[in-house]
Amino acid sequence: SLAIDSTGRVFSGTNGGKTRGMYYPQGAYGTKNWGKHGPLTNPYAFGFIEHMKHEGDERRFPQAFCIYEAPAIPELQGKIIAANALHNIVWVSQLLPDGSTFRTIDEEPLLRTSDRWFRPVWIGTGPDGFIYLADWYDSRLSHVRPVDDWHKGSGRIYRIRPAGDVKPSPWKAPADTPVQVRAKEAALAKRAPLDKAMPILAELIRHDEDVADPHLPLLIWWALEAHADSGWSRVESWFSEPAFWSLPMVREHLVQRIARRYAAAGGTVNFERCARLLDLAPDDGSRQRLLTGLNQAFQGRPLPALPAKLQEAFTKNQGSSGNASALLLSLRQGDAKAKDAALKLAVDPKTDLGERAAIIETLAETGEPRLLPILLNLIRDREPAIQRVALRQLPRFDDPKIARTILDGYQSSISAENDVRATANRVLAMRPAWALSLLQEIDRWFVRSEEIGADVVQQLRQYADPAIQRLVEKHFGKAGGVSSPEKLAEVSRVRGAIQAHPGDAARGQTLFAARCAVCHRLFAAGGAIGPELTGYERGNLDFWLPAIIDPSLEIREEYQSYVAQMKDGRQIVGMMAEQSPDTVTLRDIANQRSVLDRSGITTLQALPASLMPEGLLGGLSDAELADLFAYLRK
Repeated sequence: SLAIDSTGRVFSGTNGGKTRGMYYPQGAYGTKNWGKHGPLTNPYAFGFIEHMKHEGDERRFPQAFCIYEAPAIPELQGKIIAANALHNIVWVSQLLPDGSTFRTIDEEPLLRTSDRWFRPVWIGTGPDGFIYLADWYDSRLSHVRPVDDWHKGSGRIYRIRPAGDVKPSPWKAPADTPVQVRAKEAALAKRAPLDKAMPILAELIRHDEDVADPHLPLLIWWALEAHADSGWSRVESWFSEPAFWSLPMVREHLVQRIARRYAAAGGTVNFERCARLLDLAPDDGSRQRLLTGLNQAFQGRPLPALPAKLQEAFTKNQGSSGNASALLLSLRQGDAKAKDAALKLAVDPKTDLGERAAIIETLAETGEPRLLPILLNLIRDREPAIQRVALRQLPRFDDPKIARTILDGYQSSISAENDVRATANRVLAMRPAWALSLLQEIDRWFVRSEEIGADVVQQLRQYADPAIQRLVEKHFGKAGGVSSPEKLAEVSRVRGAIQAHPGDAARGQTLFAARCAVCHRLFAAGGAIGPELTGYERGNLDFWLPAIIDPSLEIREEYQSYVAQMKDGRQIVGMMAEQSPDTVTLRDIANQRSVLDRSGITTLQALPASLMPEGLLGGLSDAELADLFAYLRK
């Protein structure tokens, strides 16, 4: 729900955890579900704001809150009152300044109950200054289950007021701190006319104390970006002063973004602006930041032909940058000398590890054929990080010897340690011929099926080749092979087992570690592939049993997997990490990102099946089921 305080500041609750919600400065761009809501509305935002920081109860779903400012309950004035329908509680949180934004600290809850039917879904302040609460009052909260068993006649409304006579205190309108005033000025500058906006920005940029603020650097950038075209003459005059480049706000937040902005917009005029900035840069550090911004503008997509002015400025600055950024741009241009130099650096163990990885990735993006034998050698490197980088670039080359070379190394250089073999499995699943080779090796027991992650199995299931489908089904079973009636029967069976045994949470913790902790985090232990479970309605079997037995029934939006079919034959599967008008970024379960040029994508589809496999409770005795759920509901 949306909450607007008496000064017009806008907040909202959230479905997430470890926060009470969002604060929205005017004109800001905030975090969101990229798969559901698409890219930011401004392709040159180059950043977004996050949820407010929080101390206290970290459970998820403070979906509705109000900021109480009425005089009737003085002890709650200025605080967030957050209704949580998932956990049957109403939180009270202090709302405190955090630079130009806010943070929250929990106090004692206003209301909590063990009644699982208590579902507060709206909260607000009435005209009498009291707090009003809408209670859905139903045991069921999920909106996915298709059975229409809602309890439609039990909703209720509560009023919360002090006992006895009300002795109101004066209204307390919140006062802005100086940094919050500057944030509002930055928001004003974004929408103000050029002649009004640029003097405001010139002043804001000089507040060095705001460099580490959670919001202000982005607010200043967004205002500058809004006038980047019409205000170019002013931008040029600012950057003509060497002292301007040394301002912390400029150095840390604006130089890189302004170069990226003009380069991403493209066209002769914008490229000449990039050239002018390179000419004006007073030192190697400033030039390096500009070159980094230029590289970011073309990440995941080809570099267009550059006009003579930018080419001249670029060539002039190549030798002085001090690291790989100029080289990477030359590679994207197809410069032959740059390719020769990059190939030497790619095999040199003395090259900085981060730069070496970036060089290998950029060479692969350009399709440089001389890189392939180097990659096939580097997958046997002593450094696991280089092995993983080399493996991840191989799918760009459609060569039949790649799969054979990887598989031949399984019992030697492709170790199960340091995620090297898991990376190799993901790579082999990216092309149909390689996927078939992997499955054939599983079929002859050269590769153990237990070493194939759920994400790889999910990707293998996407191929239409009957030979692939047959081997996937043979070794990993049918996808969604259990019918709905059978799943309902299994829910009933497991519920009965849990209710028939007391359960031991300590033994259940061991079972959780073996069956769940690779993907899920509970009580600060476990992985981050799937949702963290601590903040869920863990005491409710009606939540747990369908989610585990039928994991594809409801897939949290931020954990939705997508499959991208590329024109070059690759198939890439991952969760949506980010979108822009030009690129799509998918993130695999190892948190590795693939930045995909939209022009190279044939199809991009959400997968209907959850990454979480079915049958996780298989093989457990009734007593073990009770133990596991005793721990889950602890």
